[in-house]
Formats: sequence, structure tokens, C-alpha cells
Amino acid sequence: MKLLAISKAGHISTNREIYSTLNKIYGYQITLVIPEYLMIGNKRINSDPFDDLSYKVIALTMLGSDRYSRYKGILKVLKDSEPDIIYFEDDPMTLLAVSLGIWCKWNSKKFTCRTNQNRPLTITSEVSRLGLIKGLFSVTTKLFLLQISKRLIDHLFTISNDGMKIFTQLGLTNLTKIPLGFNEERFRIDNKERKIYRNSLNLNGIIISYMGRIFEGKGVHILIEALNRIQEHEWTFLVDSFELYLDPYKQHIDYLIEHLGIKKRTVFFDADHSRIANYMNASDIVVVPSITTSYFKEEYGRIAPEAMGAGCLVVVSSSGTLPELVSEAGWVFQEGSVDELASLLKKLIYEKNRKALGKKASNFAHKNLGLNRQALIMDKIFQVVINK
Repeated sequence: MKLLAISKAGHISTNREIYSTLNKIYGYQITLVIPEYLMIGNKRINSDPFDDLSYKVIALTMLGSDRYSRYKGILKVLKDSEPDIIYFEDDPMTLLAVSLGIWCKWNSKKFTCRTNQNRPLTITSEVSRLGLIKGLFSVTTKLFLLQISKRLIDHLFTISNDGMKIFTQLGLTNLTKIPLGFNEERFRIDNKERKIYRNSLNLNGIIISYMGRIFEGKGVHILIEALNRIQEHEWTFLVDSFELYLDPYKQHIDYLIEHLGIKKRTVFFDADHSRIANYMNASDIVVVPSITTSYFKEEYGRIAPEAMGAGCLVVVSSSGTLPELVSEAGWVFQEGSVDELASLLKKLIYEKNRKALGKKASNFAHKNLGLNRQALIMDKIFQVVINK
């Protein structure tokens, strides 16, 4: 089967791994379209190299942004690739989704999308979140585009229970939930790497970690304030410095670490996603303390399943999709609650069965949240769609 995938996130090599899995295990002939570069803040971030892949990748210039983005030269790619099915790894509520859907209808091709949407698409919700004018414009635009695209989509993938509920209420029935699979070979229990990285970083005792981006919605300040309340206990804080985001919130985090007196117990590291598993192996507890704001509600939280895969005890907030990711294999605290997080961390510091619990978490994540699980679900749906 010829699959044309269009993925903004695919500018990062890690986010392309699902296509390698589909190609290797299920034999899909894949053409993947990615942005040539993305602008993050004021920085131009070029796409990761893709010369060594077993399928074709085409990097195009992305024009516009948000719901009005498009790719320069996409029509030529559509014609030349001759796909059986298109997988648009983005919202159906975009101008590009509508354009792709129309092209598929005209050319008797199948069209599928994936959405991260996890907020209600209602006037009340959008106005509350964005204010009257912006909220009305936002919800009107989204619902208008959805009314067109839902008649063109053969199947819609969502990544959360919230997404399933939202689009079911909007009248879509061709829905399936999928995980954003992690690489099971990379994120696994590895005692050898654990020893190497703990030695290289001079880490001893219980390591509590935060990994990933640093901005307000990720709630890193909640974790630091919780650590401040358990200073009488033995632990070391391992944190991703993430120097790409040198904004006021990052500066606030640096200030808190210094002001609350935990800098002497903090170890900073800077690693790309291909090496993050090594730091997870060096950790005991990984915390994802996200908070819901007017502009952010945790859509997935990839760090959580990856850390479980590596055998860490994973503590997440109740924001967005996080609780359903960890399920019974992790710990959940009420988002924003410093007291509850501090209590959980204190409990886990003295947990005697950390190794067994870490193995349980790893088994759960590998079975339910890895690349193989995602590819299995996608192939099943693609086969159904193509044979309709």
C-alpha cells in the first residue's frame, strides 16, 4: 500500500519512527512530507537529516501558520507519489486538511487525519479561554472548517479520551484512539547504561528528574516548590536545561532553584531526544507536573510513557491526557497541588519495591504505548479504510 504522510512534527527524527515501523513491519511504501524548517521563537530550526531512511522523505517550505499553513509544492508531491491513502498528521480543522480532503475526493483516494484536540469546541469554552472576540473567531473558524473536512475524512485518529469525546459529540463516528508510540528498543530498562550515566554525572541515591521543555504550562515551578518542602530527605534533582527556550519562565525556574536553596542538589543536563533515555535510566522518579492554562492543556506528555518504558516511577499531574497514559502503572496528583506532589515524592523516596514497580511500568508502557502498538492500530484502520 502506498502511504503519503504529511507531518509537521516530522522535522524531528524521533517523530518519524512510526513510519519506519510501518515500512519495516507492514511493508508500506511511504512518502513523508515534512517542513524544511520551523521557526521556534526567533530561531530557525532546520529539519533533522533523513538520508539514511528506508522510505522517501520530502522537505518542503511551510507557508503560513496554524490553521492556514500550507506547503509550497504539495500539489506536485500529491501527483507524483500516487498514494492509495493520505495520512495528515494534523487537525482536520485546518485549511490544508480541507484542501487535501478535496484532492482525495477528486482523485478517488482515501484520506485520514490525526488530531491532538483535547478542549471542548464550544463557544463557552473558547470565549472563556481566549476572550470574547478571539474566542468567537476561533470557534467559528474551527467549526466551519470541520463541517467541510468531516465530509471528506475517511477516518480520524485521536490521541486522548478527551479527543474521542469531543469529536463524537460533533457527530464523527469514524474515530480511533492511538498512542504516540515510543521506541521500545531505546526506552527500556538498561542497568548497564544506568551505571554509566550515574557515574558520569556523579549521581548517588534517589534521583528525581524533570525532562522536556520548560515553559509555564509544564508546571516545573510546582515540582521545584514540592522539592523545597522535602529538603530534609535524601534526593538529587536532575533537570533538562533545555537552553533553546531562554524566556522569562526559564529564568524564573533558574531563580527558584537558586532562591530555594536546592541548586547544590541539582544536576543540569542538555541532551537531544535520541539520548534522553540514558538520563531516564539514571533516574528513579520522573515527574511530569503540567498545569492547564488558557493556552495549554497537556495533549499527550510523551516523556511519561518513555520514562515508564525505561523503568522509572512516573508521577504526573491530572492535566489533560497524563492520567490515562500512566493508568495504574504510575502516580497522579491534582495539578497545581504542591502539597500533594511533595507527599507523593516523599512516599516514593522510601518505596522499597521500586525495582518491581519500575518493571511493571515498563511492561505496561511497552505493551500499550510503544511504536509497535501504534503501528498495529494504524495498519488495522488503514486496511479497513482502503477496502471500503
